[in-house]
Amino acid sequence: MTKPPLRAALLLPLLAAVRAATPIEITTVFSYPRGDPYDRANLHGFNHAPNVTTLPDGALLAAWFAGAYEGDVHQVILAARSGDGGRTWSEATVLADSPRKSDFDAAFAVDGKTTWMIYAVGRWNRYPFVGLRPVEQREVGLDSYRLHLIRSDDSGGTWSAPVVPLDRRGFCRGNGLVLPDGRILFPVYDDSGGGQWAMSILRSADRGATWEWVGRVLAAGGKAGGEPVITRLDDGSVLAALRSRDGKVWFAQSRDAGTTWGAASASEFDGAASSHALFRTRAGRVFLAFNECKPPHRTPLVLRELDQKTMRWGPPRELASVPPPSGDEWSRQVSYPSVTETTDGTLVVVWTEIAMAPTRQTGKILAARLRP
Repeated sequence: MTKPPLRAALLLPLLAAVRAATPIEITTVFSYPRGDPYDRANLHGFNHAPNVTTLPDGALLAAWFAGAYEGDVHQVILAARSGDGGRTWSEATVLADSPRKSDFDAAFAVDGKTTWMIYAVGRWNRYPFVGLRPVEQREVGLDSYRLHLIRSDDSGGTWSAPVVPLDRRGFCRGNGLVLPDGRILFPVYDDSGGGQWAMSILRSADRGATWEWVGRVLAAGGKAGGEPVITRLDDGSVLAALRSRDGKVWFAQSRDAGTTWGAASASEFDGAASSHALFRTRAGRVFLAFNECKPPHRTPLVLRELDQKTMRWGPPRELASVPPPSGDEWSRQVSYPSVTETTDGTLVVVWTEIAMAPTRQTGKILAARLRP
């Protein structure tokens, strides 16, 4: 093999460093002027848990839940669109609003020309009363939540009426994926008893006509299993990352589209008790966005790349951070990331920046553009 000229050889490390230091462009997707949860004029001050996807027409769509506070009965799903790769975003519009209930955690899967959005609908607050005790037990609390699906066949221009794929309690935090054989997978979870969340897969083998709930993953002695996220690896397996309360990120792999799972394993690095994001680019590179810190913190937000040959993660690249809480605040965080890829190969990461205090509970949705 011909060796490169000395000057070029000396430049190679410099070029690698420049690439690693490629600027990150950060933009605001949505911010609301009010933040007092007791303010009757505050409709959308608390915004949380965004997901982003690239639509069939190449535009980006981000969606998240919004209300005066988390679990507000007027909580809706808001969405904003970007036609320039995440540099600017449209005004937010209401994508889902279930009367007298809370809409939670919108997530996407794109199957050809069809875009699916899944979200959970239920009610935390028993007041105002909804009825006698049997009605209340059915319509209030954890057991009231059902997953809903809507679909668009015109890149988000119009959406179908919502349907409930399975009449069972369930939640979904991360984007789904479509396997090469056409099966659609959403990472879902439920309380398996005693506050232990377990991961499963909501799967369709007929383009969304019917759905099944398969598999189960519970790790870290019951501390890991909630808010799972998934992606596909080069060998065809599905990789899942699980939220955990033990200060690590837990991973599990399935070689049969989520029906069964191998033993879960913990990361070498720290991970917050928060939601993560896994994403596979069109070129097959796999990234993990998460809070690399110990609970209860949720900062900084970083990005790591997986070496699929060694199954080891590369060094972290910081995307965002916030200072510790001050004054009467009890939480400051940059958390709940989601990742997509533009048509030119740029990664776009969205997340929420939250500040929590007794009379100020704000969440704004931010986005970063970067070259991987």
